[in-house]
Amino acid sequence: MPFRPSVSAFVTVVDGKGAESTTRWHQPDTSEIATMKTFIQNTASLIDAIIKGKITNLSIGLGVDLPGGLKSAPDANSDVEEIGQFLFASDGGGTVRLSLPTIDEAKVLAGTAVIDTADTDVADFVTQIVDGQTITLQAQHPSAIDGSDITALDSATARFGKNRG
Repeated sequence: MPFRPSVSAFVTVVDGKGAESTTRWHQPDTSEIATMKTFIQNTASLIDAIIKGKITNLSIGLGVDLPGGLKSAPDANSDVEEIGQFLFASDGGGTVRLSLPTIDEAKVLAGTAVIDTADTDVADFVTQIVDGQTITLQAQHPSAIDGSDITALDSATARFGKNRG
């Protein structure tokens, strides 16, 4: 079955021990964002009445078609616990963390956990996050959660999970 873009609603709940869990459901891709906001808020009130935890976040995500040219299958030795963690500074004073699972170890400087930011592929990714891209005369760029601009890369390191063999 081909991927069909959809709008996703997310509800994050924290339990009495501080552990979080997120629930997601989909809406048709014809949904209007403003309508979805009201719907998810109304649904959160219903969820709150039937759970013991505390709702800490409501969000909406929009699924999009995958572009051509991406890998058709994962590399056999890829591992989601091998993470490239990029920390960016924002002009609001905060830090933005982007973690990329299955980081290519060839992008890590030998004998270190430092991702090689001089590598062309890595540099292109960092530039896209920091500078954004203008599409049809409109600037598009990631931001910090407070809406402030991402201004620079602070660090890029590889993190390897506990199950790494």
